[in-house]
This record gives sequence, structure tokens and C-alpha cells, in this order.
Amino acid sequence: MGGGPVTDWCNQKDRMAGRGGSSGLAVQRNRLMSERSLTIMRSMSRAPALPAAERRRAIMAVTEKLLVERGKDVSTREIAEAAGLAEGTIFRVFATKDAIIDAIFADAFDPKGGWDTLAALGSEADLETCLVELVTLLQARTKRVMALFAAVGFREPTSAPHMFEQRRLGYQAVADLLHPHAARLRVSPDDAARTLHGLVLAMTHPMLTDRPIGDPREIVDIALRGIGRADPLPGSQE
Repeated sequence: MGGGPVTDWCNQKDRMAGRGGSSGLAVQRNRLMSERSLTIMRSMSRAPALPAAERRRAIMAVTEKLLVERGKDVSTREIAEAAGLAEGTIFRVFATKDAIIDAIFADAFDPKGGWDTLAALGSEADLETCLVELVTLLQARTKRVMALFAAVGFREPTSAPHMFEQRRLGYQAVADLLHPHAARLRVSPDDAARTLHGLVLAMTHPMLTDRPIGDPREIVDIALRGIGRADPLPGSQE
């Protein structure tokens, strides 16, 4: 039964394959398959496109995690791999690795970072609930800054206010949250803010105490009730 030109050409290719002529075709086919597989793998490993602000936050979050885990010598290539981005994408957002670290420290030292959550409680929340949420936030910020100092060393962000100004703004932010509860405080909201800041730092930083308090409710209990007994001791004149 006759075949025709196409069939004859295919038969000829098959005969060449039988004599070992297929090696070039096989290599070419494998190369194409490998390139296609790599393309698919790259597309799967790369993070989806994000808006500029979200991409910036994502790069900062990944960098901070790597700094704490591996130290300050982590490379931008490692950051890119962990973020699922091309290394060039990082440099379109941040000029240098130092610029990323500076942005991380500026965020960590932001005196009103996370305040939106507390503001959402409103003045209707009772004082103890407000203080527990506040101490939770202050402890998280303290631990974050401590971890960054351990990884990178002391660093004052160039894009943030001077440290003393940051501290003043931090006190003011806490005082603003306490003002609706001023009637329940024995001291002014400004003084209460400073006391609470100092208490949280002293009871959270492992270099300042041998028994850090992890539960914010315990710190709030000390702040509100002190260390004295609520009822007088038997036989006392109180």
C-alpha cells in the first residue's frame, strides 16, 4: 500500500532513529522539555505582582525575618529568593540593603505603630481592657526592637525622628489613649504613660530582669494595684 511523500519522510526519520540518528532529536526534545519545566517552575516560585506599597512591606517583612534568623550578613539574593522575587525587583523598591534595614528600624520605632487597633477600642472599653491591649502592643514592640538590635546592632533610623523625640511621641500616644479614663487614674495620663512605658520595658527586657513577665495582664495588675495587699494584714493598724 503506497504512502506518499509525508509518510515516506516519516519512515525515513524512523529508520534514522533505528540507526542511532535519534540522539540529536532526543537531546533537542529533552532540552525543550527541560526549558519548559524550568519556565513553569520559575513562574510557580515567583510571587504574584503586588501593589508598590504591599511589595515594599513584603520585602521588609522577609528581610526582618532573615536578619533575626541569620544576622546582618544576609544577602539581597537570599532576600529575593525568600520573597519569591527577582533580585532586580528589590532594587527597584530599595536602593540598597541598608535602605531596607533603615525602613525596618523606622517602622519598629514608629511611636504610633499599631495604634489603629487600640483606637478602635474607643472610649467605651474599660480601663483594664485598654491597658491589656496597650501593654500587649508595647511588649511586642519591645521584643521586636530587641531582636533587631541583637541581629544588626544599635541603629537609629535616618528617616525617623531623633530617639528622644520618638520617646516623647510614644509617651504622648499612650497618654492620649488614657485620657478617656483619667477619672480612674491616681496620676495624670502623662505620668501614667511614662510609668507604664518604664514598667513594660523593665518587666520585658531580659537584661533588666531575671524573670520577664510574658503575660500582659500581670503587668496591668501591677500597674493598677501595685504590690500591696488589698486587705490589711491581721493585727495591723490599717
